[in-house]
Amino acid sequence: MQVFSEKQKDQNGYIALISTIVISLILVGLTSLLSSGGYFTRTSAANGEYKRISLGLAEACVNDVLLRLAQNYNYTLDSDSRYDAARNAVEVQVGTDAQGQPEYCYVTSVGSPATQRIIATQASFQGAFSSMSITATVQDPSIVYTPPTTLIVYASGDLPSEFHLSINGEEVASGEEKTLSADSYVVSETHSGSYTATFGGDCDLSGNVTLMTGKSYACSVYYQVQPTTANLTVVANIFPSGPVSDLQIVNNSTGDIQTSTSPSMVKQVPANVSYTVSATTPDGYQTSKWSGACNPDTGVTGTLVAGTNYTCVINFSQPAPACADTMMMLDRTGSMFGDPPNYNNHPERMAEEKVAAIRLLDLYSPLSPRPQVSIGSFGAIDGSSGALVPFSGQLTNSYENTDGNTGEKFPVSVTGSPNNQWTNPTRAFVNDSLYATDSTANHVQGYKFNLNLPFVSAISGIEATVDGFAPSGSSQDTGNLAPSDTGNFNSWSTYGTSNKVTAVSNNDGNSTYIYTSTSGSGQKQTFVPANAGIPAGSVINSVTLYTYARGSSSGAMMQLMAEKGSGTGQQQYSSNINLTTSYARYSWAMNTNPSTSQPWTAAEVNSWTSRFGVMKVNSSGGVPRVTQLYLVINYTPPAQVGVDLSWNNGSNWTVQKIASLASAESARVLGGTTDTWGHTWKPVDTSDANFILRVQNKTATGVIVSLNYVSLKIYYTFGLYKTIDIMANNRSYVGTNLADAIGKAANELNSVRHDSSKGKVLILISDGDPDSPGSYPHEAALDATDAAKLGPDGLPNTPDDIKIFTIHFGTDPSGFAGQELLAALASGSSSVPSHSGHSGSVHQTGSADEWPNSSSGYAQENADVDNFYISPTPEYMKVIFEDIGKAVCPAAAGATQAKMKVITQVVNSNGEVGQPDDFHITISGASASPDSFDGSESGTEVIVNPGTDFDIDVTTSLTNYYPPQYIGCSATNNSVAAGETAFCTIVNYDKPPDSTYVPPPPPPANIIIKNWEEKP
Repeated sequence: MQVFSEKQKDQNGYIALISTIVISLILVGLTSLLSSGGYFTRTSAANGEYKRISLGLAEACVNDVLLRLAQNYNYTLDSDSRYDAARNAVEVQVGTDAQGQPEYCYVTSVGSPATQRIIATQASFQGAFSSMSITATVQDPSIVYTPPTTLIVYASGDLPSEFHLSINGEEVASGEEKTLSADSYVVSETHSGSYTATFGGDCDLSGNVTLMTGKSYACSVYYQVQPTTANLTVVANIFPSGPVSDLQIVNNSTGDIQTSTSPSMVKQVPANVSYTVSATTPDGYQTSKWSGACNPDTGVTGTLVAGTNYTCVINFSQPAPACADTMMMLDRTGSMFGDPPNYNNHPERMAEEKVAAIRLLDLYSPLSPRPQVSIGSFGAIDGSSGALVPFSGQLTNSYENTDGNTGEKFPVSVTGSPNNQWTNPTRAFVNDSLYATDSTANHVQGYKFNLNLPFVSAISGIEATVDGFAPSGSSQDTGNLAPSDTGNFNSWSTYGTSNKVTAVSNNDGNSTYIYTSTSGSGQKQTFVPANAGIPAGSVINSVTLYTYARGSSSGAMMQLMAEKGSGTGQQQYSSNINLTTSYARYSWAMNTNPSTSQPWTAAEVNSWTSRFGVMKVNSSGGVPRVTQLYLVINYTPPAQVGVDLSWNNGSNWTVQKIASLASAESARVLGGTTDTWGHTWKPVDTSDANFILRVQNKTATGVIVSLNYVSLKIYYTFGLYKTIDIMANNRSYVGTNLADAIGKAANELNSVRHDSSKGKVLILISDGDPDSPGSYPHEAALDATDAAKLGPDGLPNTPDDIKIFTIHFGTDPSGFAGQELLAALASGSSSVPSHSGHSGSVHQTGSADEWPNSSSGYAQENADVDNFYISPTPEYMKVIFEDIGKAVCPAAAGATQAKMKVITQVVNSNGEVGQPDDFHITISGASASPDSFDGSESGTEVIVNPGTDFDIDVTTSLTNYYPPQYIGCSATNNSVAAGETAFCTIVNYDKPPDSTYVPPPPPPANIIIKNWEEKP
């Protein structure tokens, strides 16, 4: 146990008391200290701000002194009117504080002229004091002085951790001033990391700068973090407004997919890869191709570049309502094809129908989808009788002429005598190495083909191919080839005629001849021979020159000669000919061509390149007289066959074409895409009944010609315009039952129904001569009505299934047919109301035959709405067809307008907030309406004149946007065709913020700052 004394107890109590007091004081102190911390923090922040302001005031005085030194080299402190001698300082007011009280700084030293100036300034604000000391050299402007040429390079922006600046390869620090000679320099930089460096200031974008003597320059390098993404905008324009389409972007490298249910999608996507863009077509809409940065058909972009904007656009629009299909039946029974003086038989009517029908096609052509159209005629196309109804095939929407061909066709049959002379002719049907043969010259063999050209074709060319072989024939002579012209030498005279060619072209003794009585030798007379006509590929065995000549007395001599080329080069002569005083025949065989010294070719002897003639060779003796001069060519012809064509089963033939066969089998092509073989072809000419291809053996008898196959290809143009041309070119008078033909046409129309929900239209252009029984217009129309009421299944159709329009070229003053037709259609009955005697309740008044006489007839015919027109003029034929087109296809009524939908998109990916209506659109040209409007994301419809150029201008008060992208249009030279709606998408991207860094300006030219020291 521990024992304490009293003294110790007293001490322990004192310590405890003192400890309590000390602890209490510590706690009070801590509390006091903590409560005052906020106060001192605020005071410290305010003091920092006050120091910053005071330092700025002190710097203001430095700039004041530098300005005065630049203006006055001798400036001193005591020369300043503001100098305060008591303070030995200049007081400078540099502004006012928030309470409007003036703020001052003080200049305490500026140094003396001709010395290095030391500028000292000071200022205070709210008790915060700062001073500055600047050392500078100030040049005397009275002394001629050229300041140094300097260049400073500054780096700013998002500085990479390591970067290097250099001037012409010499490294410099940012802000370091370099004194250089006047010259051109390249500032360059290197850096680590993904940054872009942009040159500015006095440097161009490539870092080039040219220094002038005594001037200071500053270049900047602005660093930005390099982007790794690109902006890809996908826009789906939907007109009229409909369901939103699903948009999708697929990364073609990783397979990552981004989607949107909005009609536009803006995505920042990884760069340096390609993407596939897709969109789901809303039900009931039709889709355009992609435009902009995407492939039109696949939606695939190219490789996207980092930091670049790309846009892909697709348009969805509801198609125009489908229109009724149409069949035009042209009457071939008399109205357009008869001959005067028969009543109302006008061949010129076909031209009127043609113009009117083209008007209907032009009306339909802008529509999508287009109503389908077919053209037929009453009566057989080949002119035979009978109520046949030829058509152009199925209904078609081919409104333009289209080029086509039959493809290679092989024979399907052979013709009979006299065109069936070869052995095994059917072996030439196909390419199978079985041969039709013949060994008798000029034997022929005919072939027929199943060509099946479209009824509407216009034939532009025929190509025939024969494939075979044969050895060549036996050698033969051409016969005597007399001169056809004189040659280059003309020294001899004529006797008995003035024409030298005539003088030597026949063997008639002394009656006509050429001669030369000129003394001496060397007088030449040359001639050009006639074309030999030797088949190509022939072998030329010999060319022999013959003459029939004599001398006027003994001793006459001459030479036969062949002249090479132009007559000024080498000549080749025979040996001398000693002429007797009686006519005799002399010859000289030329085994090679004097022009080439090579064997003759068929081309050379057919188009002679050498002349032949005679020359006097002695200076004494009798005079040579030549009464005949000719060539004989011996040749071996190749194996040949001739090919010709007939368009009327052998009654007439085209000009024959020749094909030469080699000893080895090969194919020879005759004719071509534009070769009609000298005949204007109609489709009916190529029918099985009319068309024949004939092959003729042109080789000598005894030579066997082997034919592997013969084939044919016909090139043609087809389309509805050509259909009408063909109708105009195939005129014939066919007596047939018009009503029966119309009924068949109606049934044909039913059988090729394209869209039963849209109905059909039958346009009848009929004759209906009242003097021709069975051809009354009312009978034809009523029979057509009966046929129209029954579908292909024999069941009644509704009245609107088939609409019938009748254009009648006869006279029918009361319009009986039209009225009865209207009543029959309106009744809905499959039977026709009684019309015997043309009277009764079904008849209406008001249809008069006034077309040829006044325009009121058109209004009158239109007013009774019976779809029956009597004897229209060509002018009103156009109007009628336009009315028919609009009646059965309302979409055609607006097909003459041209429209452009202008959509404005704004992409704000860099912090901007612009909207489509911040961009104003102006349309210049094409009478645009409207021509000025604010942008709209849903689009603004603009009506323009069809086919007329117009410009699109985009303006905005916003400054931080790139120039607009035009997709589906351009800033200039736009146009829209009649009946079309074009889409123009204008995309505006905002820019990233520009660099605000500006290098500090250099000091005045006569002041060089050596040291700048701040003393806050």
